[in-house]
Amino acid sequence: MHLTAIRKFLDDNKDKINKGMTTSDFNREIVKDKTKGTSAPFIDLYKGEMDINTGKSFVAPATVFVSQIGRAHV
Repeated sequence: MHLTAIRKFLDDNKDKINKGMTTSDFNREIVKDKTKGTSAPFIDLYKGEMDINTGKSFVAPATVFVSQIGRAHV
């Protein structure tokens, strides 16, 4: 997923996102809600969509891998 797609997604869902959300909250309240009733992965929602400024597709082969790092427990 291209960075512009992530920005669009965040902008489209700004009323549902809050700073206190965990990744589990985000998944349950936003991602699962958007994919409810389908067996398709979340990324499929953006296939065929293009960035209106650059004309680039929102979905392309991955060139970078990003993962979350959990909070350290003391």
